[in-house]
Amino acid sequence: MSNSSSLDLKNCSHKSFAPQKISLTPEFESAAKAITKLIHDKIIVHQQLPEIFNLENYHNYVIQDSVHFQISNWAMEQEVLGDLWPILKSKMEALLRESLDLKAIEHQGAIGKFLGFRIVRPGKPDFNPFHRDAWLPYWRDVVNVWAPLSGFEGGNTMSIIPGTHNLDDSEILKTKKGAIINDKTYHVPAAIALGQNFEPITPVLEKGEALVFSPYLIHGNGINRNPDTTRVSIEFRFCKSEI
Repeated sequence: MSNSSSLDLKNCSHKSFAPQKISLTPEFESAAKAITKLIHDKIIVHQQLPEIFNLENYHNYVIQDSVHFQISNWAMEQEVLGDLWPILKSKMEALLRESLDLKAIEHQGAIGKFLGFRIVRPGKPDFNPFHRDAWLPYWRDVVNVWAPLSGFEGGNTMSIIPGTHNLDDSEILKTKKGAIINDKTYHVPAAIALGQNFEPITPVLEKGEALVFSPYLIHGNGINRNPDTTRVSIEFRFCKSEI
């Protein structure tokens, strides 16, 4: 994955940078603990849990799909992170400016749409199909940060298709509305075919690393290939300053 050229978010030319890995700041460890507690507290509303709880065994605790769907609602409020959020936000903004040479990085006020977590159980369709975030109007001007917490070892990550951030939409065949796959309806359209030959990859990330990518990059299809571990990730979306 290559370093990007300079990108000024005031102009929102998001097709100009390729996906790349970044090393997260120590504050992320505290955020991970806050997310773990959030998921724990969501589960105990429905059932009891063993004294020792970890995200990797989530699929052993939550068996019913109906319960999982209630727990795994993507968006979360900044209050989950408490006093940590402004610190983490500032550190992440500085990290993105340094890593991508981005300017005017600032998180949107509508936190509910721009901060979330994702839980992908083994053998379950808990992931989005291949898509562009830019197909959703409120995510056209964002920079995506995908940070895994558990179950990502050995390249068991979300899939991306390098180079597709440069494709024109006319080169992508996609569903007109939310994709329906195996009777499940998704919020995003799904990419069906591309006008050029591209190969998906699953980036290998180490603990404390995250993937940063454009909303125009086709990504998704994040099948959890580990039969014994649940994959959990935090997703941040940063956008241009309104100033």
